[in-house]
Amino acid sequence: MKKLASVLIVLLAQYSWAVPPVVTPSTPTVYVSSCTTLTSNQNVTFSLTSGSTGTLTGATANTVSYCAPGPLVAKNVWLGCPQGPQDSVYNTRIDALPVQVSSTNYLRAQAGSANIALEVDLPENRYTTATASTSLIFANSGINGYYKTLPFPDMRVENGFFTDSQRVDQHILGMITDTCQASELYKLYPIGYVGSGSCSICNSGSGVVYPNDYMMPQGVDAAGMPIARLALRYSELRDCINSGGAKPIKHALRMTASIGILSNHHIWPAVAEATDGGQLPFGARGRLVSTFTVTGSMGAQCIQTALKNYGFFFNDGGINGHIQSMQDVVADSDTFVMVTQELLGISTLKLNNVDIVDESSLMINSLSSQVNPTNGFVTPESFAFVIASNTATHEFSTMTVIVQPVTIGTAQRTGYSFMAGTPAQQLDVWVNGSTDTVFTCSMSPTVGSLTSGGSYTAPTSVVSRSSTTVTCSSRMDSNTSVSFPVVVYSSSAIRERLSTVTFADYGPDVNGNTWFSDYSSLYRFQGSANCDFTGDPWSGVTDADLYKHCEYVNSGSGDQYYRFFVPNGTYRIQLRYAIGGGSPFTSGTWQEAIDSQGSVFSSSPSTTTLAGDGPWTQQGITGKYFDLCTLIPGCAQQTPASITFSKTVTNNQLYFSIRHLAPVVVSQPASVLTAFSIEASTASFSSVNFGQQSMFGTGSFK
Repeated sequence: MKKLASVLIVLLAQYSWAVPPVVTPSTPTVYVSSCTTLTSNQNVTFSLTSGSTGTLTGATANTVSYCAPGPLVAKNVWLGCPQGPQDSVYNTRIDALPVQVSSTNYLRAQAGSANIALEVDLPENRYTTATASTSLIFANSGINGYYKTLPFPDMRVENGFFTDSQRVDQHILGMITDTCQASELYKLYPIGYVGSGSCSICNSGSGVVYPNDYMMPQGVDAAGMPIARLALRYSELRDCINSGGAKPIKHALRMTASIGILSNHHIWPAVAEATDGGQLPFGARGRLVSTFTVTGSMGAQCIQTALKNYGFFFNDGGINGHIQSMQDVVADSDTFVMVTQELLGISTLKLNNVDIVDESSLMINSLSSQVNPTNGFVTPESFAFVIASNTATHEFSTMTVIVQPVTIGTAQRTGYSFMAGTPAQQLDVWVNGSTDTVFTCSMSPTVGSLTSGGSYTAPTSVVSRSSTTVTCSSRMDSNTSVSFPVVVYSSSAIRERLSTVTFADYGPDVNGNTWFSDYSSLYRFQGSANCDFTGDPWSGVTDADLYKHCEYVNSGSGDQYYRFFVPNGTYRIQLRYAIGGGSPFTSGTWQEAIDSQGSVFSSSPSTTTLAGDGPWTQQGITGKYFDLCTLIPGCAQQTPASITFSKTVTNNQLYFSIRHLAPVVVSQPASVLTAFSIEASTASFSSVNFGQQSMFGTGSFK
C-alpha cells in the first residue's frame, strides 16, 4: 500500500504541474522589420503556426525572438492609424465563405428592392495625447472616466454641434493619432439632462475607447460594434480611384436596415442588439453575389468591389441598404455626387443581390475579433500565431503577435486652401508604426514652394485658382505615403460657388469676377430631381446662375466648415443664400448659426437664444441662431439674400462654420447657401441688386 501511495503522490504531483506554459507579453505588437522577445515560465519549444508571417530566432529553453517581416501594406487606415490588426474579422475577405441561406432568403423577401446607397453621417475628430479630456458618466454603456473631447468650435458632432440631443443622433468619433486609440462617444449633455433617463449624474449616453488590438468592448452603436473601423472614408476612396483600383478598399463596410428587418439578438462579431422585431441578427454580414457585375466609373467600381470581397455588417437601424461614411467623403463634391448618382443608377445594386454569409468558422472566441487561421475558407492576412510546447507534459499555449505596418496620416486629407501671399505654414503630417517617424514631402506641379519636411509657402500671386498635389512618404517605408491637394486663390478674394449639376465655375459675374466650384462643403447630395431648373427662371436676378444649385439635405454632418490659410489682416465674408423651386422650407423649422473662431455673428437678422440640450451646454457655451425664413422673408422661392460679416485674422487661419439646428419636424436640416466670398479689407466690396444683412461679432460663445 505504501508503494501504491508513493506512485499516486508522484502522479498527482506531475498532474498538478502539468499546466500550459504562460508566455509574456501575452499579445505583443511588433512594428515591421522589428523584433520582440517572448518569455515562457516553463522550458518549451517555440514554433509558428503554418501560414504565419515573420520568423523566430535565437531560441533558448524559455525565450525566443519574434521578428516581423519587412514592409506591409496597411489594409484599413483612418487618420494615419491602422484600424484593428491586419487579420481582424473586419479586415478579412469573405468572398469564399458559405451562404447562410435562411437569412439571405429573409433579407431578399423583406428588403430586396432597396437600393444600396451612400449616406454621410459620421464626424471625424483628431486628438493627441495632449488633447484635454472630459470626465464622463454614461447612462447606457461604457466605462466611466476621462475621454478626449475638443472645445468649441473644433469638435465635430453627428447632425451638428448645436442640435438638441433629444431630437437627433449625436455620435462623436475621434482618433488619438499618437497612440492610435479610437474614441467613440454617443451624445454629450449636461448633468440632469431630461433625456438621460434615471441617471441624474450622467452627462453622456455611452462611450468606448478601442486600442489597436482584437478587444471587443461594447461600442456605441446598436450592435456594439466599432463604427469608424467600418465607415467608408474619403482617403481610401480617393486612393482607390487614383490608383485605378490597384489600392482597393480592404475592409468591411457598415450598413443600416429598418426596424422590422433586424432582430432582437446578435451574432459575432456584434456584442449587443436593439429590439427591432425582425429576423436578421445584428452583426449579420452580407456581400454582393458572386455573379454580380461591377460597373461604372472607378469610384463606383471601388465601392462595388469592396461590397463583393469584404462585404458589410448590418449593425444599426436606419434606411435599408445605406452604407455609412465619414463626413469627409463628400469633401470632394464632384466625385461624391458622381459616385452617389452612379450607384443609384445601377439597377442591380439592390439588397436582392446580397448574400448573407456564415462566418461562424472565423470565430476563435466571442470576445475577440481575431480570425481563426484554420477556418478552412479564407487565410487571414499578416497573422502570426506562436506556439509554446512543453514536450515533457505535452501542454502548450498559443499566443498572437500583432504585426503593425507603417502608416502615415495628415489632419487635412481632403486638402489645404491658401490665399496667395500667405507665409510658410507647416502641413500637419505624422508617421506611425515605426520608431523612425521622418517623412519626405514633394509636390506636382510646382505651385509656391515646399520643403521636404512639409513646410508650404504659397506664391505671392496667382492669375487664377491654382492647385497642386502634395505627397509625403515615410522614410522607413517609401511605399507608405499620403497625398492631398493644396489649392491657392488670389490674394484679393476667394469666391466659391457651391456645386451645381455641372460642377462648373461661374464667370465673369457682373463685376468681372470668377466664382470657382466649391471644393469642401460637407453635404450629402439628395438627388438629381433637385438639379432640375425647369421653370426656375430667376428672372430679374443679377448673376442668377450663382443661385441655381443642386439642393442639399444635411445628412449627419449638421455643420458646414471652411478653413483657409491667409495673410493676417481683416476680411469681409459674404454668404449668399437662395431657395429654389419646390423646397420644403417653412418659417420656424429651419435655423442656423454662423461662427468664426468661437465668435457668433448674430446682430442681424433677428436672432433667438439657443434652447435645448446639446454639446454646447456640456461645454458651457451660449449663442444665437437665426431663421432662414427671416433672412429670406417667408422663405420665398427664387429669392436671393446675403449675410456679410468681418473677421480679423492674426494666426493666418480664417475659419467659419454654418451650424444647423435640427428642427422639430425633421432630423436633418437643409442648407440654402449657394455661394460665398472672402475679400481682403482693401478690396472694393461687390454690390448686388438685393438687400444685404450685416452680421458683426456682437457675441462670443466663450
